[in-house]
Amino acid sequence: MSERSIQVAVCAWHDVPAGALDACLLALAVAGVPAPIVTRAERGHGLAVARNTALAAASADVLAFLDADVLVAPDWFQALSAAWARGDDDVAAIAGPIGLHLTGSRPAWLGDALLGVLGVSDEPRATGAVDPSERTFPAGNLSADTAALRGVGGFWPARGRAGIHDWHTEDHHAQHELGRAGWRLFYDPAVRTQRRVDVAQLAARRLIAARAHSGARAVRIGQPRPSGAGVATFKASAGALLAATRRQPQLAVERAARGAEFAGALAPAILARDDLTPVSASTPFRHTVPVPQHERRWRRPSAPSEPVILCYHRVATPEHDPLGLCVSPANFADQLAALQRTRTIVPLTVIAEGRAPANAVAITFDDGYVDNLRAALPALETAQAPATVFIATGHTASGAAFWWDELVELFSEPGGSGRLTVRCSGQDRAWQPRSTATRDAARAHLHAWLQPVDPSDISEALRAIRIWAGHDADAAAPGNDSRPMTAAELRELTGSGLVTLGAHTRSHISLRFADDARLADELAGAATDLTAISGVAPTVLAYPFGVDGVDVDARVVTATRRVVTRGSAGCLWTQPSI
Repeated sequence: MSERSIQVAVCAWHDVPAGALDACLLALAVAGVPAPIVTRAERGHGLAVARNTALAAASADVLAFLDADVLVAPDWFQALSAAWARGDDDVAAIAGPIGLHLTGSRPAWLGDALLGVLGVSDEPRATGAVDPSERTFPAGNLSADTAALRGVGGFWPARGRAGIHDWHTEDHHAQHELGRAGWRLFYDPAVRTQRRVDVAQLAARRLIAARAHSGARAVRIGQPRPSGAGVATFKASAGALLAATRRQPQLAVERAARGAEFAGALAPAILARDDLTPVSASTPFRHTVPVPQHERRWRRPSAPSEPVILCYHRVATPEHDPLGLCVSPANFADQLAALQRTRTIVPLTVIAEGRAPANAVAITFDDGYVDNLRAALPALETAQAPATVFIATGHTASGAAFWWDELVELFSEPGGSGRLTVRCSGQDRAWQPRSTATRDAARAHLHAWLQPVDPSDISEALRAIRIWAGHDADAAAPGNDSRPMTAAELRELTGSGLVTLGAHTRSHISLRFADDARLADELAGAATDLTAISGVAPTVLAYPFGVDGVDVDARVVTATRRVVTRGSAGCLWTQPSI
């Protein structure tokens, strides 16, 4: 690997002692590090936000992350530069050891088994290239390829908890994401640091509490609860008491910590809920921060209690459907039959205007794929079921396929190889897609990145991906099976008398990121286009992507009501949607 520019970021909790930060910066100055980026987490925010702030500000090829209580060795920067210079092209992060630097005498109860709780990590057995699915490292001494880390979305913005150092934090999650995108890690013992621990602030009860939180967090992120956790808690606690009576302080605290970890696994919702909660709906590298799976609550209703709107996209059976947009024609027919037995199928406007019975259901389709005419309409006619199809009219006019479908095609082929770097909106992101799994991970990250950006920027990104995949830079990949309907086909669709057309903007952009002029054109232009096609002005609109607070805000809602609804039906939200 050629010589690469390196910046250093020092990331601190909001209440980090000034002495600790000053000591960190002094050690960096001794090591010859020029002007490090210093970021602090706001109160109530974790280090993930501070790290993302640093990543957004970075201009170098590599960004080295240090915690504010970490002291680098005098030759640290030299060793780090050498490690990156000799690293392989598929290495996206380099970690080094974090030793222990106590500001006073070591307490009698502090054994080596507890050092991991303090964020001390010295693992000579990990020297060399490392698969992140098998091993990750604390971000207290971790440097990363800037474009690669941005490519996987940076750091997930967990609230975190000060003093918690375990393998269930956003820095380890980011390394796992790098691995899923085809990257490897590298551990170099020459890149040496030490974690500065103030003995005056060190207490056994805090370390025991940290282990309890660690056990809770592990279960909270989906790891299985340890078998026999209750019994193990009792045994470890009894062992701690016995060791204390025998005046074995190290053993007593170690056993108490082990028992606390088992106990934490029994109460994950109580101990770890706040730790893992996202503190923002988006970040500089994640358009949308999803609600964690464990926060979702779903209960099957015993009987219909309110009207329901179903959002479909395609009725087809493509070879690849990683976005889950398709339902097969047979399944769609079966679903219509089931709805006829259990619900009353009504036009969408009946629900939007508040005139629907409690068991009503409306059927909608987003985007206007041609299979809505070829496959969905025959099933709707058989069931005599009304439906609304939301049209992105710019695609109808141009015949251009939707960019996410082309991404699926480009990453479904084995043609691309080596590092993929894409520049979009003035920023580089990179992936190492070498297998089916890593290509799918890269596609998913690209899809999330491109969703809110301008269509012209998306076009430039697609050109780079086509070249990487071995295609003509100016030739779109998808075939006719995923194309949008033409104006003539839309008129054929509405000629059935069952289908109403709704607006879905012109360019299918995330409206919250459009300026006022673009917003007005996307809304009014779509309404004008649909009126010209069908002779009827649309009275409903589905917001593209449609995540409240991310793709849609009050400004967008106000503009939509002025242009589209005309006092008839209300605006429709589709969440999540494409």
